[in-house]
Amino acid sequence: MVLRNTLRFLKFLIITIILRELEELSKEENIVKWIKGQRISWLGHLERMEEGRMPKKIFTQELEGTRRRGRPRKGWREDVEGDLHVLGVRRWRELVIDREKWKRYSSTGQSPQRAVAPTEEEEEEDYNSYLLQRMQ
Repeated sequence: MVLRNTLRFLKFLIITIILRELEELSKEENIVKWIKGQRISWLGHLERMEEGRMPKKIFTQELEGTRRRGRPRKGWREDVEGDLHVLGVRRWRELVIDREKWKRYSSTGQSPQRAVAPTEEEEEEDYNSYLLQRMQ
């Protein structure tokens, strides 16, 4: 009984210490934001990578075979693209080419559209496609 209570107390003490350390870390930087920034950075690295490299092959390949029943699981790519969509990033494959701008974006979490403003032609094209969709 005494041993069990001692083990419970030690477990409580360890959990308390870990929670305090996590709280200290979270005051310095938002962990979720940092992880998303690292994922976005890796996405840019993968996109610029040579076609023959193994990580690029794994990233771009399509799996063969049948899936399980039910809703398909969300993959890493879909998750990162969802993060980019939430941030309002369009045409990320074009933005990745400029490594410095992409690096600034992934480290600060700012939208790269602020760094790369669309041209007047692109804006007009977007507006025209929007009008065509509304008419249909």
